[in-house]
Amino acid sequence: MNGSYDFVFSRCYNYWLCFKHSDYYALLFFYEVFEIVQKVIAELEKVIKEWDAAIEGLFEKEQKK
Repeated sequence: MNGSYDFVFSRCYNYWLCFKHSDYYALLFFYEVFEIVQKVIAELEKVIKEWDAAIEGLFEKEQKK
């Protein structure tokens, strides 16, 4: 995912340059940032579910001992 960060920041910078020229670009920028944030939140939710499952598995192993 590190390569995608470079892409995201370059896109953000390009839209930032266009802010003073058009409100359309500002709206487009915020829409794309919103989409990126939604994707990041979805990935974080997946990771948290995986961590919860792993922790539950550890607790079950400890209880069996």
